[in-house]
Parts: sequence; structure tokens; C-alpha cells
Amino acid sequence: MESVKVGKSRLLAKLRENRKNHLANFIKAQAGYREEVIKQLDKALQDARDGKKITTTFRLPVPQDQTSDYDTAIEMLEWATEEVITLSHQDVRQYIFDDWQWSRNWATSNSVYLVNK
Repeated sequence: MESVKVGKSRLLAKLRENRKNHLANFIKAQAGYREEVIKQLDKALQDARDGKKITTTFRLPVPQDQTSDYDTAIEMLEWATEEVITLSHQDVRQYIFDDWQWSRNWATSNSVYLVNK
């Protein structure tokens, strides 16, 4: 199947749900990232005070926020005059299954901070 027709309101609801989940996970990841940065900075300060070797470079993946991609898709649908929208295979993966081109990179940068949060 190359494409599928879906109801605009149903698709909008799904995109809004995916956006909400994405943003919530980003906010959690951002909080976890900040905690880790503070922890590593505190350790570096303590090492400096104790006369130990000081590490000033931290290689922490920075959480990524892709909310604007959802906002763009939602805005496009809100402006669409059709009530039935034709989606390609790729559109279905992104909008319905929440599997975007950036999903793997996003998972790498954010998931490390989502464990036990």
C-alpha cells in the first residue's frame, strides 16, 4: 500500500498526543541532563579543592527537542481544507507511529536521562 486516507480530526488528535508525549519526555530528559551536569561540575570543583586532577570537559549527550516538527505538522493540518487527508507510508510512520527520521538520534540523546525518572 503506497498511501492511506485518514480523517483529519483523528490524525490531529494522534499528532497532538504524540507531541504531548514527546515534550514530556524531553522535559524529563532535560531535568536529568541538568542533574548530571551539576553532579559532574560538583565533582570537578571538589577535585580542584582537593588538589586532584581536574576534569573540565564533559561528554554528555544534550537532550534534543523536536517539538517544532509536531507543531509544523499540526499547523499544516489545521490549515488544510480537506477533511480526509492522504498519507504516504512515510507520513504514517511519522505522524501515527511517531517514528521520525530523527527518532534514533533523539532516543540516543534523551533516553539516557529518562531511566528511573
